[in-house]
Amino acid sequence: EPIAHPQGPDPLEDRMGHRDVGEGEELTDPEGIETMPPPHQEAPQLRSHLHPGTHRDPDLPRRGAIPLDDDRRTIPPDTDVPDDARHRARGLHGRSPCRCRCRGGPPTRPVYAPMPAPSRAGDLPRAESTASVASMEPTAPSPELRFGRKQILATILTLAVVVVVFAEVLPKLGDYDRAWEAIRTMPPVWILALVVATVGVVVVYVWPYTAVLPDLGYRRAFVVRQTSFAISNAIPGGGAIGLGVQYAMLAGYGIGPGAATSAIGITGLWNTLVTLGLPVFAAAALVVAGEASGPAWIGAAVGLVALTGILGAFAAILRSERTARRIGALVDGIVARIGAAVGKHFTVDAAQALLRFRASIVDVVLARWPRITAANVTQQLAQFAVLWIAVASVAGPTAPSGVEVFAAYAFARLLSFVPVTPGGLGTVDAAMAAILQAFGMAGDLALAAVLIWRATTYFPQIFLGAATFVVWRRRTR
Repeated sequence: EPIAHPQGPDPLEDRMGHRDVGEGEELTDPEGIETMPPPHQEAPQLRSHLHPGTHRDPDLPRRGAIPLDDDRRTIPPDTDVPDDARHRARGLHGRSPCRCRCRGGPPTRPVYAPMPAPSRAGDLPRAESTASVASMEPTAPSPELRFGRKQILATILTLAVVVVVFAEVLPKLGDYDRAWEAIRTMPPVWILALVVATVGVVVVYVWPYTAVLPDLGYRRAFVVRQTSFAISNAIPGGGAIGLGVQYAMLAGYGIGPGAATSAIGITGLWNTLVTLGLPVFAAAALVVAGEASGPAWIGAAVGLVALTGILGAFAAILRSERTARRIGALVDGIVARIGAAVGKHFTVDAAQALLRFRASIVDVVLARWPRITAANVTQQLAQFAVLWIAVASVAGPTAPSGVEVFAAYAFARLLSFVPVTPGGLGTVDAAMAAILQAFGMAGDLALAAVLIWRATTYFPQIFLGAATFVVWRRRTR
């Protein structure tokens, strides 16, 4: 009589060619490679071929499996396993142990007690599935400081722009000698105020990072933030290098690629939104203070509408994945129409890009957006405070009003988006001095105030970032 399985026939195994055998009957493998003895005999040592691409080394036990004795190919008696697993492994019920013939080929490992099977008994995850899952993990850029052709060209362009701005443009706005004289004769109280404001800029600059990654801690966030500032603002074309260094430093502090991508993306996005929003509020403030003419009303209204639309679209993307897909499809359609108009084919796939971007930031933004917004606004206002103190210290009672200084700062900062020089070095300074002069400030004093602002908000963080980078590199070696 055939010995039936205690839990009844297994339809899945029946489809794979397994069947019950009688007492004393020899079970032949369907492919004729292996034969199993009758159920009352012990299983012989099976061959253990390594099947490339499907299994690990057969000598390494499968995770979660119950190995058999090497000499008898049976489960040790003291092993706590279900009875049906023990019987199946020893062949007492006439069932052949799984020998991974689901993909064909010879046996790939010694006999093991069966594990909870995937979708098919003995089946293994497909290689392409593993690759697709791995591809979803963010990858960190390389932090190595390599200077290629792009860095060389960016360095040449940066030097050319800086020389033109500081040697040709700024001298036309004011005299360097008179500007230096105004700086040298600053009252001590204003010098102390500048020192305090400069320290405040350095301290507050870390807050956007701690708002996104509160578990990172201020000290570690300080190292990451100052190092990335130094690399991005001192090295021409160093934005990509600074990005890679941030990933490497965060990884060293235990922050995974997903959380690092979220933190870096949110910090950059919020900085962009605040920088774009400041000119709108500056124009509105000028109008309210009565220091602007009719066109300023129009500019403030248009800017406010545009900013509201941008924030509304961003909020809709965060609120609904379906809305993000629709907005991405709309962008794809606009790009396709532009390409058709110029006779070219552009492939953007904005829908997938928006979905990936949304997935990387949505949880953090929905949970911490008030703190993130407050941190980024405070950072920008700290830099404005330095400019306002510099203007007041050199101009005295003839200094422009605080609203006008704020407008000069806000509109000049827009030039930092032009990727000509790192951090807008030179371009932002020239625009800031010109706007201050347009508000009635003397050219020499405007030049002095801008030079003070640049010296106090740029060079201290460059030196601090260089020091933190050296310390970090020594600790990681």
